[in-house]
Amino acid sequence: MIEDYQLNGLNKILNSEILTTIYPMLDHIEVKYSGMGRHQWKDTPHYKVNIYLNDDSITRDNMYDKEFDPYYLVDHHLKNYLDYLGIDRYGQLFSFSVFSPDGSFVTGDQ
Repeated sequence: MIEDYQLNGLNKILNSEILTTIYPMLDHIEVKYSGMGRHQWKDTPHYKVNIYLNDDSITRDNMYDKEFDPYYLVDHHLKNYLDYLGIDRYGQLFSFSVFSPDGSFVTGDQ
């Protein structure tokens, strides 16, 4: 399970210039603990990642054309940052949702 200071650190890293240089359409990201979930026959800490965009022209149908891949963002970038915070990347379960600037759901797990 992620400690509060680790979760705060993860949110700070994700909202730094590190990711906005790669994904300029990012406004901000929020990672929240959402309870224990069942994964691979065991209870696993589950975290919900809310990704907020600053570009209202991005939709589920054109996000890859606009060079935005939320699956890669979560599976690669976010999970690689876990190592820096001393978090076991394999012992955590993450789901995500992407929202447009007006708060409309774009894609992910809602």
